[in-house]
Amino acid sequence: MGIDTEILEQLKGTVTELKQIVSSIQVEPNGSINANIQGNVSIDSISIKDATTNSQAIVDADGKLLIKNDIVQIDSFTIKDPISNIKAKVDVDGKLLVKSDLTLIDSFIIRDSNNPLLKASVDSSGRLLVATPPATPPASTTPVIITAFGTVSGNTDSVYTITNGKKLVIGRLLAGSEEATKACKVTLYDNPSGDGVTLILIATLYVNGSSDKFDLSEKITGNSTHKIILRRTNLGGGSKEVFARFEGYEE
Repeated sequence: MGIDTEILEQLKGTVTELKQIVSSIQVEPNGSINANIQGNVSIDSISIKDATTNSQAIVDADGKLLIKNDIVQIDSFTIKDPISNIKAKVDVDGKLLVKSDLTLIDSFIIRDSNNPLLKASVDSSGRLLVATPPATPPASTTPVIITAFGTVSGNTDSVYTITNGKKLVIGRLLAGSEEATKACKVTLYDNPSGDGVTLILIATLYVNGSSDKFDLSEKITGNSTHKIILRRTNLGGGSKEVFARFEGYEE
């Protein structure tokens, strides 16, 4: 049975091309492939495997080879938009900030995971209001918490005398009141002479049907007469319920 001469010539040509391709491939001492192939070679797919572990290389969704570089340590890099040259941004934790142009969110509600009735609040500018817990008094110190609550018409004072030789650290002032035609005021004073007259302003909060707080870091040394005065003031007529509190510790 004879063999078609044309087919035989095609086979010989194919074998010749394969020999050229194979002869162009060199394996370097480190195991990498150095190929110098001339002409057009169409390869539908290849599988790259580790010669020792037989682990296969992987590609991303676009078919790009994923490379892990264990030799060069990159401390930082910059991601830029290729068209506008705008740089990507990260938050304080170094996490990449991502803006989704697919979904436009007009507003959303942040709720407490344990109590869904508790919602996060924002101020008039739309900024999220964040409450930080009071600082825990250091070891070998004495917590000082003065709280006052009740109806107020005019001024009502709550006085604390700093222990002689101790340093009072005031960390927070809190205030609240029922709603009224005029606001109520909670003021914290330093009274070095202890006479209730010579007052040095530390902090003031105005409230009306709301609550507020102010974080402080005031340190005052006691001498058996030095006092702190927590004053609740009703700026309108009649009587209004007003809450006031300051927190701190003596060291």
